Amino acid sequence: MRLYLDASVLIPAIVKEATSDAIDEFLFASSETMVISVFAAAEVASALSRLVRHGRLSEREATVRLGDFDELRTGITDRTEITSSDCQLANTNVHRFNLQLRAPDALNAAICRRLAFHLVTLDPRLSAARELGSDVARQHCPLDARGNGQTDYPDSASHKQQHDALTSQVIEVQEKHAAGAAASLTLEVMQFLRNWLVNHIQGTDQKYMTHLNSKGIR
Repeated sequence: MRLYLDASVLIPAIVKEATSDAIDEFLFASSETMVISVFAAAEVASALSRLVRHGRLSEREATVRLGDFDELRTGITDRTEITSSDCQLANTNVHRFNLQLRAPDALNAAICRRLAFHLVTLDPRLSAARELGSDVARQHCPLDARGNGQTDYPDSASHKQQHDALTSQVIEVQEKHAAGAAASLTLEVMQFLRNWLVNHIQGTDQKYMTHLNSKGIR
């Protein structure tokens, strides 16, 4: 499995933020192959430039952080290029206003779709945009991994199994839709969403959040 890192993950890896510790743990504990595209690298440089403009970093500090990023990119990740087809798909998806995507998000998702990468992001817009394909539906969130695995949550294994089952169900629904079974999916999708919202989010996830809060994670 190859994990595609977007800027929301990369910036906290080189600039101290609230999520930096979790990101560092994720990056160096994962045994999966990680990928940074040329576009994601440009996003990182752009974000550093924005921090300079806003006075959060000096030019010298930004240059040092960019050097840290180059070392990270060389040391633990592979690289990939963008193609015209990625840009075309991104353009299509930003025209889908129900997804509410920015162009950079759509382009990152398009790259992942073409190469079957698993997207690693902290961006809630991409978390919600499951219509983009199973690559986004199967995305990883480093903060979830940190909280579930490293706070001695007693039902950690069961909780992960439920999320894995969700992933499988989402992919199954997508495959049926692609095969032309949309008309027969209405009741199935409604039952699936009702079960997830009532039984998991309001039940299992609420217990998980109570546990995290007790450990000082909010």
